[in-house]
Amino acid sequence: MGRLFFNLILCCACFIVASCSNEVTIGGTAEKAKVLSLYSFDNGEVTLLQSAPVDKENGTFQLTVELPYEGLYLMGSNEQALYPLYLMGGDIISAEYKDNRLSLTGEMSEENQVLFKWENKANDTKIDSFLYNFLPGENSVGYEEFFRELEDLAAHKEAMLKELEGKKGNFYKLLVNKINADLDFYALSYLRAFGWDIPDTVNLPAYYENMQPDTAFQNPAILELPYAGKMLDTYIWYLGRNQDKASAAKETCQYSLLNDKNLQQEYLITSASCMKYYDEYESLLQQCGADFFTEPYKSRISRIGDALAWSKPGIEAFDFQGVAPDSSIIKLSDYKGKVVVVDVWATWCEPCRRMMPLFHEMQKEFKGENVVFLSVCVGVWVEMDKWIELSKEFHIKENNLFIEGWGSEFVKNYRISGVPRYMIFDGQGRIVTVNAPNPTTDKLKQLILETLK
Repeated sequence: MGRLFFNLILCCACFIVASCSNEVTIGGTAEKAKVLSLYSFDNGEVTLLQSAPVDKENGTFQLTVELPYEGLYLMGSNEQALYPLYLMGGDIISAEYKDNRLSLTGEMSEENQVLFKWENKANDTKIDSFLYNFLPGENSVGYEEFFRELEDLAAHKEAMLKELEGKKGNFYKLLVNKINADLDFYALSYLRAFGWDIPDTVNLPAYYENMQPDTAFQNPAILELPYAGKMLDTYIWYLGRNQDKASAAKETCQYSLLNDKNLQQEYLITSASCMKYYDEYESLLQQCGADFFTEPYKSRISRIGDALAWSKPGIEAFDFQGVAPDSSIIKLSDYKGKVVVVDVWATWCEPCRRMMPLFHEMQKEFKGENVVFLSVCVGVWVEMDKWIELSKEFHIKENNLFIEGWGSEFVKNYRISGVPRYMIFDGQGRIVTVNAPNPTTDKLKQLILETLK
């Protein structure tokens, strides 16, 4: 009985030790960050594991987490701008997050030593090429400075690849792929964002002439890397940059330029994740086919669709109301039985004013039809006098309302983040589209005609 009890205790102890063997602790200091978070990374999907608040007084943080695997993880204060770590059970890591950059201090594994030899050198180029978009207070640099950074990093890349020759194991294979893909991605990202600002008389650095992005971006191994989707999106831009606009417009997402289905799926998911409305998402699915996606991509694309379902054509519209110039209240539901075309605008919006004459010309074309053209101005109460003045200037005599506040239910329900914005609702009060084309094209007219049918 005593030996049985002893063996039971021993088994329990071994279980407890084993259950803690994958635990990792990361602590250190963080500047200008409220929270630092650790994410797992699997098949392109980034999943939050744990967040640690940064102490307001001394700027310290610490998190302890059980690792689901040994390998690459991501860390940062902003999900759009994360930095890689190679973690294994038992690691105790000291880190410093400063100037939107993560660095490791103190003792670290061989994997993290060589990983951060690349990351620390690449930080400025990474931020100047694309991360500046996601980091508060960051901006890119002029092309001359960026080209110097790029050539310097290219030399560092060659030196590191020589150091890694002969190194065996999955980590080193992944790192070599990462170094090659990173530099091509940074080079192309900058060109995509600022190529229009580079004079034709300026010769691009030799790196652009010698790079072979097909090697990195047509390789399924890229899916093991952070920002794989953004890399593929930038690569597709690179392949199609010389296409004429008419040809490019035929395909919203040119996934067929990729030669591997998993690469195609990752690229399409990245494209879908940037969409704001369900009809854009639906168009993508129609382009590639409803059964195109396989697991785990199928689950990921479905979640994007679920997040956009609020704007799905055919669902009941959110009712909204505002005040008319005569102080009466107008509601969307007042027009049930008629097709309603909505122009959302603001008093300070110059493009809105340019579109108004076109919107009202279209209104004249549909005179006598079962359709209402509704003008909706959003603003704060001190703008109401300006709204009435502009309404007179543009001859908006009826179906005209003002909704107070950019925090109003109307703004929240319809995700109004910019104006002008056009929407169409059918006679049953259902959404046709909350992202209609503007009246400079015939597409808006065609949508109204289809809805009237």
